[in-house]
Amino acid sequence: MSSINNLNINSVDEFFDNIADYEEDFSFVRNNESAFYSAKKRALENNSDSSTDNNFEGEVNDDQSETTAGTDVDAIDSELEIAQIDTKNLSKCVIIDLKDGKLQKCNSDEKLRGLWQLIGTWQLDNLAVNQAGKELHKLGICYSHFMFDQNKLHKAGAKGGKSVNQSLIHSRRCRFCGKDYYFFSRGKYCEEHSWNILGKEFRLACICQKGCNALEQIDPIITLTNSNNKYNKTRYVCCKCYEENGGHIYIRRGHGKRGVHCSETENHSGDVAASLELMGNWILQVAYEGNSDLQERILAVITPALQQLNNTDNSSQKSKSSSSKSNIENNSLQTINLSSENKILKTPSLFAIKLIFKLYSINLNKLNSKHSYLFGNKLAEFLLKNCKYLHVNKVFLENPQSLDEYQNAIPTELYNFFEGIISKLLFNRRQIANRVAKSRKVEYIPKEVNQKKLQKISTMLSSIILTIGFTNTSFWLTQTLTSLCRKPRLLSSLHRVLESVGIISHSITHERKLEIARMSISNPQSRIIAGPKIWNVCVIDNIDFKQSSFTWGNIYDTTRTTSHAILRLLFQFVLPIELSSISNSSIELTENTFIFGQNQEASKVVHDFGKIIEGFFSWELNNESILNWNYDFDMEIINKKIIEIYNTGNLLPPANIVILEAGGNPNNNDDIAKACDQYFTDLNINDNENINICCDEAIFRRIMQYHLINPRVCPLLGQWHTSKDMCSVLLVIFSSYGIYNLAAFLGVKFLDKLEQVVDYRSTCRVLDLLWGAVGCALNIYAKKNNLCFKDIINEENNLLKVWYFFFEWGSYWKGHRVGIRTGNSLLQIQCLAAFAPLFPSAGKLNYMKSTTNYLALLAKYPKLCTLLEYASSVNLTRDGHFYAFDEALETFGVKYIKENITGNIYNIENLKRQIKAAQAERERMDLLFGEFIGDIVISRKDRAVDGRHELFWTLIKSLLTAFDSSNPTSLPLFQNCKELTESGYTKLFSCYNRGKERLIQIYRQEVLKIDPVNTKGRRAKEVVTTKAKDIKNTKHASKKCPPQSEIESTITITTTGANTTATTTTTTINTTATTTTNTTATTTTNTTTKRTRRVTTEQEKAILTPYLKNPNPSNEETEIVLNSLINLPSNNGYWTRSKVKAAWGYVQRKNKDK
Repeated sequence: MSSINNLNINSVDEFFDNIADYEEDFSFVRNNESAFYSAKKRALENNSDSSTDNNFEGEVNDDQSETTAGTDVDAIDSELEIAQIDTKNLSKCVIIDLKDGKLQKCNSDEKLRGLWQLIGTWQLDNLAVNQAGKELHKLGICYSHFMFDQNKLHKAGAKGGKSVNQSLIHSRRCRFCGKDYYFFSRGKYCEEHSWNILGKEFRLACICQKGCNALEQIDPIITLTNSNNKYNKTRYVCCKCYEENGGHIYIRRGHGKRGVHCSETENHSGDVAASLELMGNWILQVAYEGNSDLQERILAVITPALQQLNNTDNSSQKSKSSSSKSNIENNSLQTINLSSENKILKTPSLFAIKLIFKLYSINLNKLNSKHSYLFGNKLAEFLLKNCKYLHVNKVFLENPQSLDEYQNAIPTELYNFFEGIISKLLFNRRQIANRVAKSRKVEYIPKEVNQKKLQKISTMLSSIILTIGFTNTSFWLTQTLTSLCRKPRLLSSLHRVLESVGIISHSITHERKLEIARMSISNPQSRIIAGPKIWNVCVIDNIDFKQSSFTWGNIYDTTRTTSHAILRLLFQFVLPIELSSISNSSIELTENTFIFGQNQEASKVVHDFGKIIEGFFSWELNNESILNWNYDFDMEIINKKIIEIYNTGNLLPPANIVILEAGGNPNNNDDIAKACDQYFTDLNINDNENINICCDEAIFRRIMQYHLINPRVCPLLGQWHTSKDMCSVLLVIFSSYGIYNLAAFLGVKFLDKLEQVVDYRSTCRVLDLLWGAVGCALNIYAKKNNLCFKDIINEENNLLKVWYFFFEWGSYWKGHRVGIRTGNSLLQIQCLAAFAPLFPSAGKLNYMKSTTNYLALLAKYPKLCTLLEYASSVNLTRDGHFYAFDEALETFGVKYIKENITGNIYNIENLKRQIKAAQAERERMDLLFGEFIGDIVISRKDRAVDGRHELFWTLIKSLLTAFDSSNPTSLPLFQNCKELTESGYTKLFSCYNRGKERLIQIYRQEVLKIDPVNTKGRRAKEVVTTKAKDIKNTKHASKKCPPQSEIESTITITTTGANTTATTTTTTINTTATTTTNTTATTTTNTTTKRTRRVTTEQEKAILTPYLKNPNPSNEETEIVLNSLINLPSNNGYWTRSKVKAAWGYVQRKNKDK
């Protein structure tokens, strides 16, 4: 005998499933009943209903279990022999039978006998068998069942056919419900009630087969078994499933009463139709599954059934066809043959057909995609055709008084569809939860499905479908949810609503716990890529949060909580060459090293921009030799042409972006240094490599101090912040030369916001329009006067030269910005170097120092310039559109962080943890956003902006008029421009060179350190500036005294005394245009007479007194009084309807106060 360990069986279940296949190796069980029983018990416990597995989603209900196709045996397949021992301590009858109309244990104690004395197959009570344990001989049966088994259920003499020594208890799994039951039989089978169905052995309790022909012999499909193989594989069905699937258990009527056979009732009246339906479903399933061989065989078998159509027609009416006699005879012969076959074959019962499908693991309830689609399509068609139902119930759908009222207004067909799905799913969950709870508690009350939750979910799903299909109806539920989304303070309520209907999986509290767990294990370093061609650009910036409201208390002595951190970002570029191939040598800086001022590249930019603008004019002379040009272009067209020329293309793949763990306080030098050093750890950089850290100007100054201590940290000045300050420089320098007037001419309303560069994009837009208009005006002026564009600077026209400098310096700014947007490092650096001398002229202390240090670093480290040639900007959103490193961090990084962090952000540790995990958390959402709302890319196209084409060309014409004017300050465009004087022109024309000299001093003091540091006068400006508020105040003053006017006014002066007399005098006031201090215009002012109070005459009082006493005068009375006052000789146009009514109102208020 071989050992059981050599059987290569994976589990106890598999062992018992295949017990018949291992007959020889299993013979030891007969000699070791205890070992066999223990193994059986463990197997039963493994398949117990009270499983405590918490994996709810992996479990199914008992009535949903399916046997894997091709499985020929049950999971539990074992026999226990019953010892033939007479005992008086027998248990009550353990037979399962119908009692009081219910299938249950007999439990009778009438003349008990041992179970082993029965002949047929009976289902036993599971609990009684388990309680008997090894003493199976104590299982009893009542006298009634004993006699029925021998005298009614089986033929005479059946008892002597088999020895009582063959009495067995079988543990079998029902093929329908999948539950395990105990069955008794004498021997392996009952000769009268055991069947072979299509080659598979089947057993059923004998009492189920008395009085009901659910199973009867139909050769060759159903035959009585002739197998006596002790270990032959058998299939069983429990009594309960037998009744539920078309069979009927015989009802014992008692002594002297005749039993009722199913053929005497109508119990099977609908079985034929149900059987055809099952067969039809099976045929459809075969058709959908695509097994062509099986399809052909089945079609060949069922095709002859079509003859029944002809047979039916012949029996219902006479044939009117003129077919030949031979065809009629052939058809008749086929019909006769089919009829004769039908007489031989019997029709299988509904239970037999169900049993066959179950034995062959054919699941007719399995859904297929085509049926599901067709059903959904038909349901949609039904809803569309019955839209009148929605119209009738529109009031309840849009404004219900309760959820029940709203649910009743939903089409029943749609609601019931979802209710059926949800109720089954909730019932399954509740059953699993009940089983688990039952295994954990001694006293347990099972819970039912929450019907209110079922209603909520079904109503929600129905509302979604109706909202999609009928947009003209404002469905209450979806409309309310839309409104709720607009109320941030009620988002928690929205969350609970969605949780209640299962749209979101769990509560906010649980999500908070999960989020903390995810954040704790988040590791941003895992996103970092390494390689010899990787250039790491580190970017840091300040990120701060302020409470949206004050804490509870006095707002006058409490402040809102704020938190600050250093946001650390990493851009990783894959270069076409290895970094080690770039020379790491440095250049020693000297006094002669050129780092700022006009240069060849910047001069070329000014020249090219002028040529680009000139190319749009298409100059031509008409017959009268008058110069004409093209007006059909504006700044949008000019900018597109510039980008087209300078966008040479950056072939690097998109950068890998990593948000690293945040640093400490950005206003602390030590924390800045720690944030820089952390990059060495994150990137695992050795001692011979440097890091490049980009930042704004404020942090740049701090890192420059650390650079002197640790040269391995090389700072990069953020070019977006620099470009922003360049805008401010242009506005400051030209503030007293009319730039704000030009901006107001274009429609800018808030000059103070423009002055402060509150919005970078808007400021750039305004400066772009001004630069383009000035460039066009200069080109037209040069063409009219036959000048070369660059020779304008040599003209005597000072105003023309002022705006030529604006165009030139504005070209440096624009070239720098174009360099950022196209990723052109040479354009960025050279235009910044050319623009740098303007920072001192505008008094930009910090930027004049930081720019000098930055340009010096670029000149000292050629490797840095080489790296910037490959990647001076980063592409985030679309091809050909780049962002400066600091701009990307400021615009997208800070925004990205603030959009993706939650909870207590005023706790610095929690804030750092959330910043560290922000990228990982957002990636969890990217699939959702990308697939449902297409929001993977933040910005995909250019903004739609107003081209201001008409204002643009109107400004150009006004500039041309001013350029040709001998006195431009007299024009509205240049009024209140206090520096349009000789001294003002001199300051402007010399400010560039003076600013360059000051930069050289800073370069010698801060960089070369050959001169002592002297900060005196660094904040001084080379030009006189004008604030936007000063211009506003000047305009208000000019309105009070209108310029260039001669006003003749007649003023009545009343003198007070004993007698009041009126004297009329005429004063002529000659005024000219008033200007602000330091203007060349002559100001002439004459003091106007002070306005005096008018005194009502006695005649006027006499007319007004009756009217003023009237509490509610009519309009007619008011007109009469007004006409009387106008006709008085003392009236000088003073009295009007409003003044009369005002006098009446004054008197009424005065009387009321008394």
